[in-house]
Amino acid sequence: MKRVIGVLCGLLAAALLIELLFFNFRALESRTFGPAVPSEASIAAGETSFTVFDGPEAMDIQSIRLPLSKAGSGDWVAVRLFVTDEGSSVGYELPELQISPAVPSSQFIRLNLHGKARSITVNIQGAKPDDVYELGDVLLNARRPFAFSLLRVFGVFAGLGLLWLLRPSSVLHRTRVLEAGLWQQALLVLIVAVQLLVTAMACSATPSYVTPPWRHHRQYHKMAVSLTEGRLDLGDEPSASLLAMENPYDYHARVRDHVDYWWDEAYYQGKYYCYFGILPVLLFYLPYYLVTGNAFPTWLGVLICLTALTLALVWLLYETVRRYFPRCSTGDFLLLEVTMFLGGTVLIGAQCPTFYYLPISLALALTAAALACWVRAGRDGYRRGWIVAGGLLMALTAASRPQFVLSSFLVFPLLGRETIERWKAGGKDRTRAVTSVLFALVPYVIVAGALMWYNASRFGSPFDFGANYQMTTNDVTHRGFHPDRLPFGLFSYLLQPVSLIGRSPFLRSVPVQTSYQGFTIYETMYGGLLWFSPALAAPVLLLGRRVRAGLKEKKLLGAAAVCAVLGVLVACLDVEAGGILQRYWMDFGFLLSLPTVWIVLTRLEEAERLGEAVAAERRMRLLGLTVWSVLIWTLWLARML
Repeated sequence: MKRVIGVLCGLLAAALLIELLFFNFRALESRTFGPAVPSEASIAAGETSFTVFDGPEAMDIQSIRLPLSKAGSGDWVAVRLFVTDEGSSVGYELPELQISPAVPSSQFIRLNLHGKARSITVNIQGAKPDDVYELGDVLLNARRPFAFSLLRVFGVFAGLGLLWLLRPSSVLHRTRVLEAGLWQQALLVLIVAVQLLVTAMACSATPSYVTPPWRHHRQYHKMAVSLTEGRLDLGDEPSASLLAMENPYDYHARVRDHVDYWWDEAYYQGKYYCYFGILPVLLFYLPYYLVTGNAFPTWLGVLICLTALTLALVWLLYETVRRYFPRCSTGDFLLLEVTMFLGGTVLIGAQCPTFYYLPISLALALTAAALACWVRAGRDGYRRGWIVAGGLLMALTAASRPQFVLSSFLVFPLLGRETIERWKAGGKDRTRAVTSVLFALVPYVIVAGALMWYNASRFGSPFDFGANYQMTTNDVTHRGFHPDRLPFGLFSYLLQPVSLIGRSPFLRSVPVQTSYQGFTIYETMYGGLLWFSPALAAPVLLLGRRVRAGLKEKKLLGAAAVCAVLGVLVACLDVEAGGILQRYWMDFGFLLSLPTVWIVLTRLEEAERLGEAVAAERRMRLLGLTVWSVLIWTLWLARML
C-alpha cells in the first residue's frame, strides 16, 4: 500500500509540474519581458491592415497581445505580421497565425525578432469585402496570465496513471481478465465510460451538425412522412428544367444550365427517392414522427448507434477472450479494447453525426453485435438462439449499409466446424445443426424479400438500391469500374502518412495527388488509417507461418483470413463506387481490427511460453502503438471539432 501511495504522489507531482512548467511555460517566460506598453493601434471599417508599432526609436518587443475578432462572429482570424527591425530595414513577413476571441491564449503572440523592432504591421489574411473587424486594446510586451487547469491536471494524472498501470510488469498483466477483481473491472468500466463521454461530447459539439441547415439532410424525415402517406418517394417535385434534361445526372450540365434540383437525392423517372438504407427510418424517424409529429434529431441517432457500437465491441472482445483466449490478461484486454474502439473508427462518426453517418454507424453496431452472438454461440454449446440472433442482426445491415452484409461470411469459419461435426454425429445433433442453419437463414430471407420488394417498387429491379441515380457531382450511371483507381485509393485510405507540424493544431490535412486521368470523388484526408491505428497492420503477419499456425490452433485462421480479405475488398469497393472519403474508414476499419485482436492475443500467448522478457517486449510494442493511436486520434478530433 505504501508503494502505491508513493507512486500516486509521484504521478500527481509530475502532473502538477507538467501543468506549471509545460502548459504555463509562456506565462512564466513572459515575466522576464520588459515593461508592458500600450499600443495606439486601431482598425477602421473596411481595413485589413493596421500598425501596432512604428516608434521613433527601436524597441525591444518580445510579445504582443492582439485581441482581434471578426464582428458578429467567433471564427478564427488568420493574420501575418510584417516587421522591420535592427537586422532588416527592408522588412519581412512572419508565418501565419490564427486568433480567436474564444481562445484567449491565441491572442498572445511571442516574437523572436532580429534585435529591436522598428515597425510592426498586422495583415489580415483571406478577408472578404464585407467583413468588419474589431480590435481591442493592443499591448506590447504583454505578460500572459497563468491558466492553471484542474481538469488538465486530472487528465495528465489519469494518463500517467494508465501508462503506469499498463506497463508490462504491472499487476494487470499478471491477472487474467476472466478472474479480474472489482477494481480492475471498475477500471474497464471507467475507460469505456470515458470513451462514451468523448463520443457524446463530439456528437453534440458542432451546432451545424446538431441542427443541419442543409435541406438534403432531411431525407430520412421526409421518408418517414412519405411512409405515413403510403408513398415510397420523398414527395419533392422535380423542376421543369430537370425534367427536360437529356441526362439529368450530368452535374456540369446542370450547373451550366442553372437547373434547380435536390442535392444528393436519387432521381428516377420524374421522382425523388432516398437511396440510403431505410432501417434508420423504421427504427428512429418513423416512430418518433408518429409520436411527436416532429423530425427525429439525427445526431442523437448517431450517438445511440455509436454507444451501442462501443458496448458491442466490448462484448465481442469479451466473448472472444472467453472462447479462444481465456489466459488473456486484464492489461492486454484493456489495450485491445482501446485498439478496437479507435480501429473501429467510432470517432469518425462522432465528429460528424449527420445524415451520412447514421446508416454506417447503425450497420457497424449491428455487425459487431451479430459477431458477438456467433462467438457466444460457439462458446455456449452451439446455442440456437445466439445463432439466430446473430443472423437477424447481420441480415438487418442490408437495410442500413448493404456492404456490411458481406460480414455474414464470417459465420462459416466461426461456426462451420461445429455445424459439420454435429452433422456427422447424426441423431439429435444433426437435427440441431440443420434447424440452427435454417432458423439463421430465416431473417436473411425475410429481410432480403422486403428489400427486394422495396427496390423493385421504386426502381423496377429488386437488386437496384438507387445509388446510381444520386444527384451529386458524380454521374454514377457512367462511372464504371476502373482498376487504375485502386492503387491511388488504397494508398490514400491505408498508407498515406500523416502530416505533423510543430504548432497547433499539430496535424494538418494531406494533399490528394494522383496520376489517375479520370474523375474520382475525394474529400479532405489527414492520412491513412494505418497511420492513425498502426496496430491494424497486423493482418500482414498472416503471411508468416508461425502466426498462421497459432491461429489455426485456435481455430481462428479462417476467420482472420476472411476478415482481412473482406476489409481490403470493401475498401476497393468504396474506392470504385464512392471515392476517397474519410467516413468510409468505418466500412472496413472494424474488419481489420478483428484479425488484429486475434493475432495480437495469439502472439502474446505464445510470448508467455517463450519467457517474461519476450512477453514484456511485445506488450511494450502494443502499449506504444496504443499511445500513438490515442495521440493521433486526439489531435485529429481536436482539429475537426
